[in-house]
Amino acid sequence: MARMHKTLIWERTRHTQRLRHALRDYFPAALAAFEDLDAPDALELLTKAPEPDSAAGLTTAQISAALKCAGRRDIPVKAARIREALRAGQLRQPAVVASAYAASVRAVAAVLITLNEQVRVLRKEVEAYFGRHPAAEVILSQPGLGQVLGARVLAEVR
Repeated sequence: MARMHKTLIWERTRHTQRLRHALRDYFPAALAAFEDLDAPDALELLTKAPEPDSAAGLTTAQISAALKCAGRRDIPVKAARIREALRAGQLRQPAVVASAYAASVRAVAAVLITLNEQVRVLRKEVEAYFGRHPAAEVILSQPGLGQVLGARVLAEVR
């Protein structure tokens, strides 16, 4: 289970890099707007507005709602920064190209949303099973090892 958790995290990283690459090609303002492309708020906003024109039309209230739902702090400042970045001037692709990229961004965002959910589910499972292992207490006594990393250590030692 610990190995599968790690594999899902690696898959999330691969898909995040694919998303970053697509955005770099047609929507670089999104890269400036969102620090963590795999964060729930970024994925929600990219799903709602995956192309530059629709993203520029996002209201502060819509951005703030996504940030609040993701549990972010300092929402007014972050919402203003994101809105400003999404409205900044940038080179544009033709509309048909941007539309094609937008469809692929929606698809990758949907995959990332699912991966985020499954990483959370599997993390809880890893923590639950690891806590039952007889060596869990010894492994957790090592500096820097939490339940997930401890489970990985245990999986690799076995």
